[in-house]
Amino acid sequence: MQKKILISLTLVLSASGLVLAETRLVPSDYPTIQDAIHSCLDGDTIIVAPGTYTGPGNRDIDFLGKAITVRSTDPTDPDIVAATIIDCNGSESEPHRGFYFQSAEDANSILDGFTVANGYSKYGGAIYCYRARPTLTNCIISGNSVKGFKRGGGGIYCYESHPRITNCTISRNSVDGSRSTGGGIGCNGGKPTIINCTISGNSVNGEWGASGGGISCLRNSPEIINCDIRANAASWQGGGIYCGNSNPKISNCNIIANVGRWNGGGIFCERSSPKISNSNIIDNLSAYGSGFYFGNSSPKISNCIVWGNRIIVGPYVSITVTYSDIQGGYPGEGNVNANPRLAPDGYHLQPNSPCINAGVPNYTPVPNETDIDGQPRVIGGRIDMGTYEFNYIAAEMKFTPQALNPCSNGRLVKAHFVLPEGFTIEDVDANTPATVGPFGIESEYMNVFINEDGLVEVEIAFDRAAFCGAATDHGFTEVTVIGLLTSGQYFGARDTIKIINKGVNCLAVLASHWLETDCGQPDWCDGVDINQDSIVNFTDLAFCDGCCLEVTGK
Repeated sequence: MQKKILISLTLVLSASGLVLAETRLVPSDYPTIQDAIHSCLDGDTIIVAPGTYTGPGNRDIDFLGKAITVRSTDPTDPDIVAATIIDCNGSESEPHRGFYFQSAEDANSILDGFTVANGYSKYGGAIYCYRARPTLTNCIISGNSVKGFKRGGGGIYCYESHPRITNCTISRNSVDGSRSTGGGIGCNGGKPTIINCTISGNSVNGEWGASGGGISCLRNSPEIINCDIRANAASWQGGGIYCGNSNPKISNCNIIANVGRWNGGGIFCERSSPKISNSNIIDNLSAYGSGFYFGNSSPKISNCIVWGNRIIVGPYVSITVTYSDIQGGYPGEGNVNANPRLAPDGYHLQPNSPCINAGVPNYTPVPNETDIDGQPRVIGGRIDMGTYEFNYIAAEMKFTPQALNPCSNGRLVKAHFVLPEGFTIEDVDANTPATVGPFGIESEYMNVFINEDGLVEVEIAFDRAAFCGAATDHGFTEVTVIGLLTSGQYFGARDTIKIINKGVNCLAVLASHWLETDCGQPDWCDGVDINQDSIVNFTDLAFCDGCCLEVTGK
């Protein structure tokens, strides 16, 4: 009996005009994915039902240079992706991988929403791209391996290719062999783009030279954006990322808890010029340079948190670090050496973090740019250091008094917030102290009321002496005040204050009122009679604080 094949038709605009694009179903219409590809023309779509696919035609799958989409029934559903499996069933004696792009495929050759597992090959255990630029998205690449001297790409290997890899999980892949590279992804030449991917638990092992547990970059310029690169390992160098003769752009990434046995637990670079920005490099481990190791390179690092690991700068290195929180300190504009006060998960910022609103001034996000959680990249007017933007509702705020008399005995500084429309008094958690970053000062009390415009106003009082004690250097400082809502979200705003050493000012003001008597209310000799005994003398000097606060405006 002849099999009946149902084909869905769609109009597609091609170079030669409108053509009919077909949708082909596996296994109901075609027994294997490769059979369906052979029948396709550019613009066609193959939809693969959930199930485990193995054997000839369902492994070593070749797109044949066609601009087609091969996808699961719902690539946005993690359960569907996990249940649509290409089981390569590869071994050392019988190597097989999932997919092979070798015919100049471009971005219109799309693999979408599969799990590829148990691949084994010399290069690219699951997927091999050879001088191609396909789109790989919403896939799980897990449990694949490569073995041999100078091999690479336990999960994906890209040779002189420009693939776009997005929203993929690449985990538990491995490469074994001396001078092998790229436990998760190996790149040699080309310019891959890796966005919104989790690359974790991959490894590269060998007696010597095994590099790039998570990602290896050789002779290329990849873009690695919004990725979580975590718990990867290399027996030689570059537990998270290895760069050789490369110029990668690494932005908005978590590079966390990776291990490079000898050099560069987080990142190892030689003869490279990486640009690393808006990232967390935390708790990586290596014998030398657990955070970074740079040799004969010119890295530029900005807006990063580097904590729980070390930077090692090798010979012939020109490194630029700006607006970053570097444990142990590092010279550069805007850098700090302060506990980033990370949340219990170890990576997000707490309300009293000095990294909030402390990143590159006037940073302009690209359209639709977000942090790794998908939040707007800038909240509150200035970017935060690291991968995550602290999530709070930006509100209007002003300090009172705007300036304090150098010899006044005013004990409190008050921040006045006006919340946007739609909030009620009950929305504010007045029992949890507000904080001031970067100092970590907690509020004395909080009053919440409805102002004359019908909006919720929050008055938060802070001890002025706490500001003076927390400021290591007198001068202009940007501060961020953060309060808590009962919903668990925060509200806040930032302003610029000036901490003034007022010892000399006190002497000058006291001298102008020296031995003035009959001081009394309401001004007590312009506030100089601090102890309010109706006379200005040395006793008042004893009551004069060491500094005062002046609000200079946003």
